Order: sequence, then C-alpha cells, then structure tokens
Amino acid sequence: RRYSQPLCLAILDLDGFKAFNDTHGHQAGDELLRRCATTWQGLIRVDDHIARYGGDEFVVTLPHTELAQATDVIERLRQAVPAETRCSAGIAVWDGEEPIGRLLERADRALYLAKGEGSGRVRSELSE
Repeated sequence: RRYSQPLCLAILDLDGFKAFNDTHGHQAGDELLRRCATTWQGLIRVDDHIARYGGDEFVVTLPHTELAQATDVIERLRQAVPAETRCSAGIAVWDGEEPIGRLLERADRALYLAKGEGSGRVRSELSE
C-alpha cells in the first residue's frame, strides 16, 4: 500500500501429499517439504517471500508483481517440484484495500478451483 504497487499472493499445495506420506512415511514427507521449500527459495527474488502455511501448503507473496508475472513465477515453482509429486496453486491479486484474510481466502478459492480441474494446475482470482 505504501508504494502503490501491485501484490500477488499464491498458495501452493503438493498434490497427493497424504498418499505420499502414507506410502513413504512421515519422515520422507517432511524431507519432501524441505526439498520443495529449499528449491523454491532459490527461484524467487529477494523481495518475494515463501512460508509454509500448513500441512503441505505454502504461501508465496510477490510484491511489485502483476498477475502475468506472478503466474510465470508460480509456474516455475510448480515445475521445480521433485519428480515424485505434483503441485497446484491459486493466485490472488491484492486490490490495495482488502484485508489480508480476504486476500488469502481468494487465493485459497483459486487453489480449490485448480485442484478441482486436476493436479498440477494454476488458477487465479482477481478482486471482486
């Protein structure tokens, strides 16, 4: 808001993570989460941030980023997951006014749409 610049927020979800954990065990699942986070951290800019949101979900904030650029970044992250898994993502563009909770809800709704279309998808939701 201070710089009147765009901001995109994405939620990434590892598809089939529960099945991975059930098959390979929780230690392997934890290692997969660490590998994804480490790989993704190396693919984003210094001003971007990635954090585990819960379970197998991660939130990525992309300041000074329009939707087209954010989609490219998230696609790059999605393509970088280890071969044994896939990733889906939802992206929301901040409208400059809405509270963070609403922005997260919209990104989560976009993720839900992506997962509903199958694994390995990225969908976005603009502000209403």
